[in-house]
Amino acid sequence: MHKPILFLFLLIPLLGIAKRPNIIFILTDDQGYGDVNAHGHPYLKTPHTNKLREESVSFDNFYVSPSCSPTRAALLSGMHEFRTGVTHTIPPRQQLDEKVVCFPELLKKNGYRTGFVGKWHLGNSPGPSGQGFDWCSTNQAGPLKHFDTTFVRNRKRIETKGYREDVFFDETMAFIEEAGDDPFFCYLCTYSPHTPLAAPEKFIKPFRDAGLNDTHATYLAMVENIDYNLGRLMKFLKDTGRDEDTIVIMVNDNGVTEGLDVYNAHMRGPKCSAWEGGTRAFSFWRWPGKWKPRIMGNLTAHLDVFPTICDLTGTKIPANLQPRLEGYNLLPLLKSKGQVKDWQKDRILFHHVARWPSGFAEHHKYAMAGVRQG
Repeated sequence: MHKPILFLFLLIPLLGIAKRPNIIFILTDDQGYGDVNAHGHPYLKTPHTNKLREESVSFDNFYVSPSCSPTRAALLSGMHEFRTGVTHTIPPRQQLDEKVVCFPELLKKNGYRTGFVGKWHLGNSPGPSGQGFDWCSTNQAGPLKHFDTTFVRNRKRIETKGYREDVFFDETMAFIEEAGDDPFFCYLCTYSPHTPLAAPEKFIKPFRDAGLNDTHATYLAMVENIDYNLGRLMKFLKDTGRDEDTIVIMVNDNGVTEGLDVYNAHMRGPKCSAWEGGTRAFSFWRWPGKWKPRIMGNLTAHLDVFPTICDLTGTKIPANLQPRLEGYNLLPLLKSKGQVKDWQKDRILFHHVARWPSGFAEHHKYAMAGVRQG
């Protein structure tokens, strides 16, 4: 190696040129804000989720859309559902237009490896690979098959054994290993605890033994399985030396599942409602040694993910796109040492269910909506 080049390599640490962080974003499906032991749940034991919360900046006033597809579109695009056209979970209102710019597209151009694992639910075309992900692993049966399901990884079929969510986390770790020394962004979306309900018996049995019916026991078992896999993932990061270089974010996509008599942290309404119980989410952001763990009460939302992750990764947002973004950069909150009372105090969030009984549009378009101001 030439001496000038060697000198530059030795000089990099002295110049304070920081390594760009890896990011893992975990989105759970129909897990309510209250489905965390630390949020007062009377039955659940979620030690790994509790630990993540304790080590994170926890946004306790964080909101998402009332249902799954609109939340996913807002996360990736930084825009409310009526701007993306993704207003509900049924075709064609779940289809994300390929013209909508998603932040993984920008990260990919900026040298990041981008991986997607799990539930997409934004239409089959263009799909994850057309919205900025260069590595993709999904299961063919969607939420309908929980065990020994067929996966498609980068367009190749893979027959798997075991529980679907266990495989999702295995695939996440496989992507991270494949990324090697390159900075990566991994978007991991579980199907659990969305219906239909099923889980390994070892997770169900303690709840059944506690006297809960099979439906309730299985739902909680699915949540505890996510917690178990979160623990596996965090151990993997530590064992492979990636822990301090990797930001881990965990959010739920909407309120608790409809039709189940489960704990909802004393909030009104399940998913598919604009009430707090349908739209308030947990939001944990962990970067050890960089951010002081604490609970923040600022009004924050799924819309904020796009600009925040772009800033964290040093990714430039195109000038023509910036005015269309409706989210705010959370970095001032993440980097602060305490509460930031005057951050975006005038912001307004809109929630709309966008689905109502036939013939009742004039009434339900207002009754099924919510507005929140910071």
